[in-house]
Amino acid sequence: MLRALLLEDSPQDVEFTRQFLIDAGFDLEMDFTALEKEFVSLLRSRTYDIILSDFNLPGFDGFAALRWSMEICPKVPFICVSGTIGEETAVELLKQGAVDYVLKDRLTKLPSSINRALGEVKEKEERREAEAALRESEERYNALFERSLDLVYICNFEGYFIDANDAALNLLGYKKEEIRSLNLASLLSEDQ
Repeated sequence: MLRALLLEDSPQDVEFTRQFLIDAGFDLEMDFTALEKEFVSLLRSRTYDIILSDFNLPGFDGFAALRWSMEICPKVPFICVSGTIGEETAVELLKQGAVDYVLKDRLTKLPSSINRALGEVKEKEERREAEAALRESEERYNALFERSLDLVYICNFEGYFIDANDAALNLLGYKKEEIRSLNLASLLSEDQ
């Protein structure tokens, strides 16, 4: 199910876009408006997968719509779908956070643009989840490493200490900063 919010002031373009996306294979649930106040209300009260916005709207434009989108739901991709957008305006929209723009006379590019935007959202979410899992794993490792009563130390291939837990530091009589300059082989030879 693709939940889309369409900002469009032409009823014919609303219906054409709706039918075009359905024909392109999207299981579509779409709200639409042309009014800024209603747009903001919809953003605040509903959840969307994508925002499609004409550039010229009654009383506001694509830049204002993008700002509202970025403020209220910054993770939802914003695509400008317009017949009257110039290249400089399109580039500025992209700089400000839009993920793409599609000209109305090239609407056949819209499905791939939507799919790419949704794919990027999914990748970001997967990356965020992986980073959170990695942080959690590192925190568990650090807790086990530091709290272990066993002597735990890590050396590089040359035998120099990289790290040691408190139990190892206490037995060896060194501080963490000092141990990094020591070599395991030299410590072992001192003990003999």
